[in-house]
Amino acid sequence: MLNFPTETEEELKATINFALSSNITIAHFFIVVPQKETPMYTLAMKEGSETLEKFTEEAESDAPYYSPNSWYQRTYGIQLNRYLALAILRFYFSPRRIWRIWTKVPKKSIFDSAIKLLAIVLHLKK
Repeated sequence: MLNFPTETEEELKATINFALSSNITIAHFFIVVPQKETPMYTLAMKEGSETLEKFTEEAESDAPYYSPNSWYQRTYGIQLNRYLALAILRFYFSPRRIWRIWTKVPKKSIFDSAIKLLAIVLHLKK
């Protein structure tokens, strides 16, 4: 999970690098979305109340769990979508991981996942 309130760019990179250096076969990278009436929302309010309030208004009227310009990016100015796209690409296009997936995962599942992955990466780069 990426973009916790108070998370620095170095911590963001460390999280991604941890996944990249691990021996896991499959990983999912998620962007944290602070929800009202939670401790994380309270912490995010302390970090950037104006941007969080604007983001929350937009999220409630559009898609609540995805925004191309997250509150984190608005508050800290870090290009989170770029980090997310690079993490996915670097994780799944590692020759070691490609081989592991190819040998352990059913081929139909690989094909279906590759199509979904491509759609996600192309969408994030917009």
